[in-house]
Amino acid sequence: PYAELLQEMVLGPIGMSSSTFAQPLPVDRDSNAARAHGISGAAMGPKWHVYPELAAAGLW
Repeated sequence: PYAELLQEMVLGPIGMSSSTFAQPLPVDRDSNAARAHGISGAAMGPKWHVYPELAAAGLW
């Protein structure tokens, strides 16, 4: 409900069609999410953390 509400009332009206509060990040949006890279340019560490607190750090 929270993710859908924010999409309908906030993200959609201001044109943020690539953003979501869905947790975990939907597979179809995986390629749009930023992740850490080292100085060599290689991806490092886990892709990202999943935060169960949707309002805090929950926006992709």
